[in-house]
Amino acid sequence: MADTVSDIIDEVIARESGFTNDGIDAGGATKFGITIGTLQEWRRKPTCVDDVRNLTIDEAREIYRTRYFFATGFDQIKDPQIQRFCFDFAVNSGERTAVMALQRCIGVKADGAFGPISSAALKAINNLGMLFYALKAERYEVLLRYIGVDPRQAIYANGWSNRLDQFEEKIT
Repeated sequence: MADTVSDIIDEVIARESGFTNDGIDAGGATKFGITIGTLQEWRRKPTCVDDVRNLTIDEAREIYRTRYFFATGFDQIKDPQIQRFCFDFAVNSGERTAVMALQRCIGVKADGAFGPISSAALKAINNLGMLFYALKAERYEVLLRYIGVDPRQAIYANGWSNRLDQFEEKIT
């Protein structure tokens, strides 16, 4: 599993690339996909743009491993492609948002806490293709809500759509 986690994290870091500070992006200053807000929560102290700019890849990997993989319960997803999709969903839209989407798709209360009820429901899923497309629909809905709240986010719509479609090719 450690290699799988590392591979997933490396894929996200490659996809997210280096430092950005786009004034339209709601995440603000970001490096390797780690936003200034996430870094501040992780370090438990105020952070600034330079802290994000100086974020090391090792710290980014540790944040991803701890917060986005194990704390979300995504380590319990046995299908590697669904696991990658959920992990990327969490990076792109927040951990709680991604967990709640998964919970809705597996038919349990969407409370954002992936516990034993969610785990049992996930294990009972037999049609991974249906699960993937349900998750993809949930993710599109989240992204459309972003645009509805802030129409300036529409400039990212094509990139978001392309990002989601990259996962579809891997679903068997």
